[in-house]
Amino acid sequence: MRRSPLFACCAIFFMLSAAITFKLASDDVPTLPRTESQSVIADTPAIVVPPPPETDSRREQLERIISTIEAPDLQRAMPIVGFVRKEDGTPISGATIVAQAKLDRPGTFKGIAPDRLIPWIEGEVREDLVNSAPKQVTSDENGRFELTQLSLTRYQISAEHPRWNFNRAIRNTKPGSLIVFLAQESKPQVDLQVRLADGSIPAKAEVVFAPGRYTTQAVKRNFRTKKFGAYSRGISQLNNIVAELSSKFTSWTPENSVKEVEPGFHTAIARNSDGRVSDVVEVFIEKSAGKQRILLEIPQIGAMSVDLVQTGRETDVLMCFLLQIDKQRPPPVSALFGAGAIERRRGRSTWPRTVHRVPPGAYLVGVGAGSVIWGHRIVEVSDQPVEVIFDLFDATEGNFLHARVVDHQGTPLETEFKLRSIRSGSESTRSVESLPLEEEGTFRIALPELNSANQLFLIAETDEGSIELPVGEDRGQIFEYRFGSNANVKIEFSGFGGAWEKSLQIALVPSGDKIGSYGDRWQRMVPPWGGLSEHPSAPAFLSKDLGNVQAGDYDLLVATDIHRFSPPIEVLRLPVTIGGYDLEIPIDLPPLYQIEVLQSAQWPFTIATPEGSPIDVFLAEGETTVTLPTGSYHFSVGTIQQTIDVPHQRQVDLRGGN
Repeated sequence: MRRSPLFACCAIFFMLSAAITFKLASDDVPTLPRTESQSVIADTPAIVVPPPPETDSRREQLERIISTIEAPDLQRAMPIVGFVRKEDGTPISGATIVAQAKLDRPGTFKGIAPDRLIPWIEGEVREDLVNSAPKQVTSDENGRFELTQLSLTRYQISAEHPRWNFNRAIRNTKPGSLIVFLAQESKPQVDLQVRLADGSIPAKAEVVFAPGRYTTQAVKRNFRTKKFGAYSRGISQLNNIVAELSSKFTSWTPENSVKEVEPGFHTAIARNSDGRVSDVVEVFIEKSAGKQRILLEIPQIGAMSVDLVQTGRETDVLMCFLLQIDKQRPPPVSALFGAGAIERRRGRSTWPRTVHRVPPGAYLVGVGAGSVIWGHRIVEVSDQPVEVIFDLFDATEGNFLHARVVDHQGTPLETEFKLRSIRSGSESTRSVESLPLEEEGTFRIALPELNSANQLFLIAETDEGSIELPVGEDRGQIFEYRFGSNANVKIEFSGFGGAWEKSLQIALVPSGDKIGSYGDRWQRMVPPWGGLSEHPSAPAFLSKDLGNVQAGDYDLLVATDIHRFSPPIEVLRLPVTIGGYDLEIPIDLPPLYQIEVLQSAQWPFTIATPEGSPIDVFLAEGETTVTLPTGSYHFSVGTIQQTIDVPHQRQVDLRGGN
């Protein structure tokens, strides 16, 4: 009978039996007759405790006590019968079935009374006895097995087979039961072997063995540079695949190189500690194919780690660009876009980012997004990894501005930037790309190439309103946008109706600002009836809420359309000062007049406004009038010219011959 495990378990209870041992060994206390304990096992023999020598340890004394116990055989029980089959009912022979007894115990012994210690020790001896020779059988050609010579207790039944796995491979049951083990085919295994360029095996690395195909062909070691490219198509594929699988890399060691996989196509790749990666290997794993060995070789070739400093929370949208160049004749930075992005990641990602398998040579490296390269550098690459760090706050090169946007308490504001340019009497406004920097509220702004622009204005738009600042020659300064006291501005128009319907446009601009006829800051006022053909009489007042406006001096402009296809012309300019309180501005709209245009044919003609800005007008067939406010206007078509004074003259003749 195996007693070593039993002795270890009983040792913790030796202190509880010490009192018994002490009394048996004492010469000063007379020996008293021992009352027989009531055991949970029938016909349990009495426990005779021999007096231990004084030199024995307490462990030896306890072992001597246990050695005197003899547990009788348990009551015999019915056999456990079962079958081992496939899911389709096909029997499986040669499966090993093992039964291990699980006796019901009285619970963990917690008391100190000897009459509770003895039943616990007897239970340990009993379980050791029934498990000293585990019950084990093998399924026959019909998949049947039978476990006999069982004791009357519960058993844990397990099934094993070299080829098959089993659902519920371990079952708890009692004698007289019928058990069926259903087999599932074992998953195929792969042995991923990693080798370095010199043939050595790294102590540790990272590997990916992901289901699916990530390229239509294995990536080849072809380092020839193609036109507008920094690397071969294979290397480009490799970096994109590594970026795609970056979250699936797991640790690898030579001792832990085997893993179970599902059948089908898989992509394998390895990466060592310095960032070098192997070729991409695509394999098809067949069902029940056994163990398949896959070798992943990591060549000795350069790599590039690109990192950022002084950057904010949105740098994950940036990409790496790489272009192999002639260092003596480097191309312009814009050539990086021709090379294409080295790495495109799905979702949000972090820096640094590694560009793998970079052949030796000179490279133009950049980071950018959209149509802007935020930073670039020329680096030399050998067969070792190279680290490149960009400080995006440094604007020593390139056409960039820095701006800080905060509220009156200095709290940073989310901002979008626009650039307004004026040249040759015309103006345009366009959005520009910005990058939030590490310093809160500070942005780096990319300026587009604007040829022959007379004036530039940078507009910061926030929920607090918008502020426009002129951009001078000093591009190195930090433009400060501080949104202080704001006010809600509401305009009440009177005199609306008649010719003003569908033609009223307004704009709020910085004081003295000139807005061209084609300026995109005009806002068209829509009548309350939505422009329906049938509508009630024009209201006495028409309201326009401009919302929250930054405090400052402005001009409120009112414009109208000469014709439905023509740009607006300025009719009224009213200076407005906005402070820390809401404004309601009343405006009495001037009258508009219908001017009849006489033509011998539907030719386009030009009207010069009182400000001298020419406006081209084309009347569609059946149309004969244009709408003008009070003023002097010069009409011309070809050699025919005529000037009229509105409202004294309400007809112009462009037929000629007069």
